[in-house]
Amino acid sequence: MNILHVITHGGWAGSESIAAAIANEQAKNGHKVTVVLRQNKEFSKKVIESNFEDSIKIFWTAQSETHPSNQINSLLKDDNFVNAVNELNVLHAHLPYGCLMGDMLKHKLSLNFLIFVSMHVRFHPLYELADKIFTVAKWQIEEIPKKHQEKAHTIENFLFIKEIDTQKKIKLFMRKHHLNDKEKYIFFLGRLDLVKGPDILIRAFNRLRPAGYKLVLIGDGPEMSALRKISSKEIIFAGKITDAACLLKLADITVVPSRFESFGLALLEAVNANTRIIASNIPSFTDILSDDKLLYENENVNSLSLKIKEYIENPNLGYADKLILEKYSISNSYEKLESIYLDQISNTEKKSNHLESSEHKMEVA
Repeated sequence: MNILHVITHGGWAGSESIAAAIANEQAKNGHKVTVVLRQNKEFSKKVIESNFEDSIKIFWTAQSETHPSNQINSLLKDDNFVNAVNELNVLHAHLPYGCLMGDMLKHKLSLNFLIFVSMHVRFHPLYELADKIFTVAKWQIEEIPKKHQEKAHTIENFLFIKEIDTQKKIKLFMRKHHLNDKEKYIFFLGRLDLVKGPDILIRAFNRLRPAGYKLVLIGDGPEMSALRKISSKEIIFAGKITDAACLLKLADITVVPSRFESFGLALLEAVNANTRIIASNIPSFTDILSDDKLLYENENVNSLSLKIKEYIENPNLGYADKLILEKYSISNSYEKLESIYLDQISNTEKKSNHLESSEHKMEVA
């Protein structure tokens, strides 16, 4: 198959990492894969390109080109891109504007490739342009209008572990932030914004002030300044760190206090690190964690504070079943995706052949 992934949000986080992992798996399995990315001055092109297999052809759009019409005009100046698009079987969009780009390319070049989209967040009207909608969690199906639910399939996100020197990274982190074996640590890993809920965690920690514990927040974001104002000396702001999941091995407890998430990738990272877990009881987290004892009431500072206290008093509480990782693996997701790709291509070819046959019979008659 010839596959084009459109990843033009402009940043690099969980959704982009998942998209890259899918593209890489397809390339490893012999498919011809092309990717469209959008530049962002905060992210090095070289670093982002290092996330992809060497066989994958990458095309860039400028950071200023925010709309697909501008992106297409730029991309079509490159004959290599035009050739790649003319050979397409599938354009796989990641987020809404990728769907619009696919639809515009089909009409502009009179092509007949399929458009699939991964619904990494919430449903968007532009997803109606897609032939198939892939939700990353089962609960998202309910957000799709009933008239489009028949073309929706759940392809769960997965834990993708990057090969790095974790021991060296952990030692450097401990040295930089003065972590030691005498204290215990509660970790938060994620963007410092209201959606991810770090403010809830800080308030819960401040209310409890557990002896012998410090709170470590890894990440940056728009709420950094406000969060520092409500923090105590027992709270460490470590800033943004790439490939930081391995640092969760330092945690006694990892808290995932998100107000909303389409999927719980941070939960899988915590399970893999064998740390104890506390998570808000939002739908995406309850889908993954079958044990309600690991959950607290979403946005409830007192509920989270009591849960942390319970864990501190009971050191054996809070471990999730590691069998979760087998369910949310790249091999499972890839097999599901591959099956749907092939079925849809086959069905489209059958319809096309039937139409051509009918038109031929009409001409003969």
